[in-house]
Amino acid sequence: MMNRITAHPLAFLLLLTLALSCKEQVQLPIEPAPNLATCRIAKEVYWNGWRPGANAKKEIVKAAGKSYEVMLARETTYSYDEQGRIVKEDHKMAPFEARSTSVTNHTISYTYTPQAVYVLYSYQTKTYGDTIPLNEQGWRSREYERLFSYDAQGYEINSVDKTGRVLTQNFYDASMNLTVVKDSYSWRGATYTYTYAYDLTRPNIPNKYFFYGRISPNLPVYFEFANDSNLEFPLGELVELKSFYSFDQYNRVSRQIAVETHKYPDPYYGQYMHSGGIGVTDYTYECP
Repeated sequence: MMNRITAHPLAFLLLLTLALSCKEQVQLPIEPAPNLATCRIAKEVYWNGWRPGANAKKEIVKAAGKSYEVMLARETTYSYDEQGRIVKEDHKMAPFEARSTSVTNHTISYTYTPQAVYVLYSYQTKTYGDTIPLNEQGWRSREYERLFSYDAQGYEINSVDKTGRVLTQNFYDASMNLTVVKDSYSWRGATYTYTYAYDLTRPNIPNKYFFYGRISPNLPVYFEFANDSNLEFPLGELVELKSFYSFDQYNRVSRQIAVETHKYPDPYYGQYMHSGGIGVTDYTYECP
């Protein structure tokens, strides 16, 4: 006997219409690609390798063939004005970190004038402010008892501390095509050397603090700090920071894993290596 539904033409057409409409409903609209030139960081989630507490949110991450246990430390959201300048940071500390009296939930607010940036730190029990003077280019000219100078493009050239020590910041060349950049200065008879390495095929993470000057457009993958002698390490020391990245579909950094290693020669036992820890940052973007 013929099926009653298919036997009636109107019933069959109604069933076909419902089937097609259901099929259309499950097709999600294709979101347009964001304007990457306007993308900025909306949120950061930071994890570290401190000894996790019983209630800490934990995760296992892998970098350079090793596994590390990290715990959630804080979540930070960022707000910007119509000109794209950062105006507020809202820091929410994880319960394990917030047990410390010096590490609590807080906000940082920024107010701008042509001459300065006014910074307000608001904690649960106290509030205090700071002023960052700006030069004619709009970059900071002084902070933490240090004077800063820049080239015509806005890249930091050097800074001078209150003792007159000059810290050279030759991190970039004019064409921005250096894979490895080295810098050094001398202080109290010791030579300090910085080495930076970049991935020229990947764009850098957006700069939240424009008033600190321009940053390299290339993604940093390695940082090294070395000195041949100091009071704490008379035979010198070497600090290495290697960064490993994950990327989203638009080639933006979605996660950064930074692994630090501290090495120094011991006068009795020879070369000694101390792992300096790990930090993981997850990034969320907005592209107005």
